[in-house]
Amino acid sequence: MGYAKKSLLMSLLACHFSLLPRPVDGPKEEWITIFIHGIMTVKGSVSMSNFVNFLTDNVQGTIYEKSIEILRSDPFFYNNQPMQQLGLHPIDINMLKKGNGCNVTAHLCDHVHEFIHPQAGINHYYSFGWSGLLSRTARYKEAQLLHTQLEKILKNIKNKRPKIRIIAYSHGGNVALYLAQVAKDKKLTPFYIDELICLGMPVQQETDHLINDPMFGSIFHLCSRGDWIQQLDFSSQKSFFSNRFFESREGLVLPKKLTQIELRVTKRAGNKKIHDQASCIETKSIILGTSKYLRDRSPGHIELWSYGWTPDNYRKNFPLYPLPMVTLYPYLIDQAKKQNDTFASDSPLIFDIRPEYGHMIIRPYGKKAPHKTVSFLPQKTMEIMATAALKARPENFSSYAVKQRIRLAYKKARSFIKQKNKRIIE
Repeated sequence: MGYAKKSLLMSLLACHFSLLPRPVDGPKEEWITIFIHGIMTVKGSVSMSNFVNFLTDNVQGTIYEKSIEILRSDPFFYNNQPMQQLGLHPIDINMLKKGNGCNVTAHLCDHVHEFIHPQAGINHYYSFGWSGLLSRTARYKEAQLLHTQLEKILKNIKNKRPKIRIIAYSHGGNVALYLAQVAKDKKLTPFYIDELICLGMPVQQETDHLINDPMFGSIFHLCSRGDWIQQLDFSSQKSFFSNRFFESREGLVLPKKLTQIELRVTKRAGNKKIHDQASCIETKSIILGTSKYLRDRSPGHIELWSYGWTPDNYRKNFPLYPLPMVTLYPYLIDQAKKQNDTFASDSPLIFDIRPEYGHMIIRPYGKKAPHKTVSFLPQKTMEIMATAALKARPENFSSYAVKQRIRLAYKKARSFIKQKNKRIIE
């Protein structure tokens, strides 16, 4: 049987079995799943003085800090991503409405989770909101708050301890890693994070060693070559720019519990004839994605976390439009767990999603490396998810509206700091 027929058969079987009644057996596992967003924008704050402040981690009392405080309190920025107010808050996955990026994300993740594991456990979704400052000190302090609030939630649960999953974006991943440092520094009783999933996290020596802490069970680090923002953070004191991957160095041996994945998204180039030619994946150029029949559309930083109505840096031709990659995490992590015995390598794996062909190619780096082809989520499932996402699309979420809010926040912050300094002088 040819590959295309096999792929079609697997997709049909997946759809068939997803419609079967789910047997009821013993008590299900309970999971607490927490989304942690990244930093707020630095647009409007690019200056030589702020450059020095970022580099020296000295943003306290600055116009930048105040402007970010104003922006972070504006619900407008909840519209396109899993973000709510500051602190740890539950998410209602059934309350879908326009502009509610947090609820729709949890809803879609739960949908994929149930498709992958129909008999799996129950997820209780939360978001953790933090300041969003580009500051190591701020991330450490926010980790203290997260530790305190998560501890309270766990104490209020009367049943056996639920499993904990953290899904963290960009510097939200470093907030999560700082949990281990906080527990150690404050001599707190550490809880156990069963799964830590980081997307587009800037890897820095201030926190990279914390992946070895026993607080964390499985760690999945997902990134993309299409993400040029991930490595731009120059605020690390130990290396000028952030790294894309965790790498072994003096004092750091990468643990077996770490799985690193480079996410790629590839689409066909041209018409149906070319589509048919590209469906044959027996050639190396097709497998590697270098064929003239294929185009690389790997996700950028925004496309890992935010929806297609994000005015800047979410491409209209992104093959998964309007979905962010985070909504696929149950599928991606499920596939990652299945590869331990297939690819015995410490190097990152490449997950090359080809939605038009209904499959994903998994392989290590190297032109001669072995590969494995697995079925992607059925097209019908992706269409249902896209439709649900578009129902949450807010009104008037435009580039102009975003820029206006940033300008106004900066203007208010500058006035506030000016008046504060004047009072101090007087």
